[in-house]
Amino acid sequence: MKFSFGFTPPSSTRVCKLKKSLYGLRQASRQWSDSSISIVVVYVDDILLTGNNLEEINALKVFLHQEFRIKDLGNLHYFLGMEVLREPEGLILTQRKFTLDLLLEFDCLHKPSVSCPLDPTIKLLAKSGAPIKDPTLY
Repeated sequence: MKFSFGFTPPSSTRVCKLKKSLYGLRQASRQWSDSSISIVVVYVDDILLTGNNLEEINALKVFLHQEFRIKDLGNLHYFLGMEVLREPEGLILTQRKFTLDLLLEFDCLHKPSVSCPLDPTIKLLAKSGAPIKDPTLY
């Protein structure tokens, strides 16, 4: 926090003007550090850490390791069914392995592909047609 321009504190016990963005707003964290971004993704027992400051990420890993037993698997390659490929232009996310496993499960791995199984001009309506007998298959 900073003093307002031209403000001289009357004593050493009263110091600062409260900035609203310090408390209660989503952008409040930017008041402390506007150059670093750290993102923590948690799904059950899987954790993904990313950001633009390697020192901050390493400090976060050390903190998490002190609190919990964690295992660093290195750079991300596979997470929650998604394959992640790092390219100079950005990331490529695919679900190739998941799709192949699904095709294998339903014995469709060697079936010929179909470019568009449904006529794209058909208008689907919520109340048309008969309900599916066993929706759990889908």
